[in-house]
Amino acid sequence: QNLPEAAVAHLISLQQSGGGWEWTPGGFGTGADTNTTALAVQALIAAGECSHSSSIVSGLDFLKQSQNTDGGFPYDADSPYGTDSDANSTAYVIQAILSTGDDPSAWTINNTNPISYLMSLQLPDGSFEFQPGSGANLFSTQQAIPALLERSFPFNGVLTQCPMLYLPLV
Repeated sequence: QNLPEAAVAHLISLQQSGGGWEWTPGGFGTGADTNTTALAVQALIAAGECSHSSSIVSGLDFLKQSQNTDGGFPYDADSPYGTDSDANSTAYVIQAILSTGDDPSAWTINNTNPISYLMSLQLPDGSFEFQPGSGANLFSTQQAIPALLERSFPFNGVLTQCPMLYLPLV
């Protein structure tokens, strides 16, 4: 379904001067973060924005500048609460990169990239850690799977329903 042009224009208008989007726009001053930026990029692409538009290019530039030397991404590269890469943020960024038709493995830094960083967080039981040494994390595992399956949001494809079984009333 096509989105109203005003909705797309409003999302673009919320983009910060540095290219990213913030979780709580409207004067709360939280600043741009990788998660919100990755989701905004995916939403704009899904709404028909071209991958080479200034909004998308600026958003990707913001994400690239936020990439850590381990190949992963933090929630906020300027956070006073920590700037280590994590599975959730890295997965969202992978999905944003994929949504534009780019290859996340091309975002290599120090011989690692977002995919290899995310894979480094997988534990022997198949689950993923939020950060190295933090142990299995359900939310991180749930976010890593679509990214590693190379699926961006919204998922494209046909949703099917299970057929109803009609049993005779006795």
